[in-house]
Amino acid sequence: MKLTGLLGSQGDPCINVELNINAAIPHLPLMGLVTDFWIRMAKLYSSIEQGQATASVVLRRLLSRDESNDFYKANLHLGRIFKTEHILQHMTDPQARLRKRRGLLKGEQIHQLARDVNYANRGKITARDDKSQNLVCSCLTLIMACIVWGSRHRTPCY
Repeated sequence: MKLTGLLGSQGDPCINVELNINAAIPHLPLMGLVTDFWIRMAKLYSSIEQGQATASVVLRRLLSRDESNDFYKANLHLGRIFKTEHILQHMTDPQARLRKRRGLLKGEQIHQLARDVNYANRGKITARDDKSQNLVCSCLTLIMACIVWGSRHRTPCY
């Protein structure tokens, strides 16, 4: 089985890539396990989605299984499929890469603003008890919200 033209434009032979799936994914026989346990895995994940089980409990029970357990292998392989799909989407979709980059930069900018506002002790919260830590964090959040709001709604001074 082969995939052609996975990356790049169809007309550019320099970027056109041909992958041999059997060579790229050595665990292809495990796909049968995923199809065999598909209904059981769907029930497991829907129980998490519906709130009947917590993800931590399910994960703990799943990880307590032996690596020779077929249900464990099926879940492991399904995770690899999702990871591969995510990587391929990241490689082929420049807009998705741009959105991820913007999100990461925005998060980094917010953390840098918090460090700049809370400049004492190099931006570290030194309060020891929970009440004091919550108070410091709430004040920091309020100050940051005021700064962000002011930067977006300021009018030019003439």
